[in-house]
Amino acid sequence: MQAVVTTTGLLKHWLHEHREDGMPQERDAAFKSDRFYHYAIQDAAFAKYAELPVTKPASASTAVAVLGVRGNGGLKGPPHEIDVVAIKDDKVFFIATSDAVKTAEIPACEKLWKQMMAKKTPQDAMAREDQAMDASTECFAKEAPSQSWFAAAVKKAQSQLDLLPLR
Repeated sequence: MQAVVTTTGLLKHWLHEHREDGMPQERDAAFKSDRFYHYAIQDAAFAKYAELPVTKPASASTAVAVLGVRGNGGLKGPPHEIDVVAIKDDKVFFIATSDAVKTAEIPACEKLWKQMMAKKTPQDAMAREDQAMDASTECFAKEAPSQSWFAAAVKKAQSQLDLLPLR
């Protein structure tokens, strides 16, 4: 588990510093973006597979949880990292927990991945993989709530949020 605590002023400055990296400049949009989780704790790529619906404490102005995969190689596979971001007053809290939950691949999304990778266009293999990854994670986000492991992932995300001094 890794954690960062900062201020909203420093977050705003940090977002601005990462604008050329494709970072959304509005904080709520940033918290829903892969880019935020890529750069916020460690400079390792992050693929967001799904948002996890957590209950925001009344004292917090924002609370977001995501499920994804982090790495310096391929980001394809069952997501197992849960990242939680919350804001209370002027403080921003961020927790990243690797191996937080056991999930599984979703057959329909795997099929989509394979179909996208089998296409002849784009010819650039990296671009094709990026498109396949985007389609696969979009599918995963849509299908995840109906999976048997999803409730456990949401519960784990909520328990991480509950660790924060937000009350």
